[in-house]
Amino acid sequence: MASRRWWPRRRPTQTTPQRANGRRPWRQIAFYEATSLRPAAAPRLAGSSLATKFGFSLAAGDWDGDGAADLAAGAPLAHDGKNAPDAGAVYVYYAPAKTVSPRPALEIRGRTAWARFGHALACLGDVDRDGFDDLAVGAPFDSDGGSVYVFHGRPEGLGAEPTQVLRASDFDGAVRGFGFSIDGGIDMDANGYPDVLVGAAASDSAVFIRSAPVLAVEGAVAFDPPEVSLNNRSCSVSGGRADAGGEAAVCLQLKRPLFLAAVNVTLQLDPKQGRLAFVHYKQNQITYEAILSQGGGPGDVRTFEVYVLVSVLEG
Repeated sequence: MASRRWWPRRRPTQTTPQRANGRRPWRQIAFYEATSLRPAAAPRLAGSSLATKFGFSLAAGDWDGDGAADLAAGAPLAHDGKNAPDAGAVYVYYAPAKTVSPRPALEIRGRTAWARFGHALACLGDVDRDGFDDLAVGAPFDSDGGSVYVFHGRPEGLGAEPTQVLRASDFDGAVRGFGFSIDGGIDMDANGYPDVLVGAAASDSAVFIRSAPVLAVEGAVAFDPPEVSLNNRSCSVSGGRADAGGEAAVCLQLKRPLFLAAVNVTLQLDPKQGRLAFVHYKQNQITYEAILSQGGGPGDVRTFEVYVLVSVLEG
């Protein structure tokens, strides 16, 4: 059953104020100095079409990790063709030289009619701890009570597709207008990751969303000797058969801010041809649990003896 719309749609007969010269005004974004509040030297940003409410929402963050603040501007009444009125759009501007380019580097279009994608924007901080700020975009009139689209930053900037979509139906069937307002960037539960607060205006409520820790493990494997000579048969394994062998050292380190993490590790030797095996396990694949902790130590370091199968030596 379709839910009743609580916000009136824009009527086709709606008119836009006229300038003195008869032209319709274009919404613009102007920049001002932080201390003096005087107009800044940066160029003004203008919307690409009329009646889109360009600049209705704004968010600044370092989406590409270059140290300069970038800008996202919402236009919640932008049309995505004739079949998606008020789908909304978000325009992304980058500042590689400490100044914002007048043309958007990326245009992210909403795809659902009347959803008003871009009604709310928020810089979430670095929710996945990869060194880039992330962006949340609200679409409070999306189907099923509204949605929030999360876009992760990366070296080339924000992507055109969301990394994650949070929907009102994920939390409570009574939530409506989810994504009407968004705030983030503060670690409310002290787990090292910024959390998100989303307003749901139609249900007079707000949803607090905790960011789950993202595990990032850096691993390295080293063999000694680097190459195994098939003429070296000094590694006796079983049944008196002499096989060539060596050692494999595996090191795992926790790279994201977690206090403690248990990681299941699977190691496989020569998976395509199966010529190697672990001495103590008599097979080429093993699984074990590594306990990793934050603190900059050596991590989990283990050494395994490996050998070349007799069938390979005699082949």
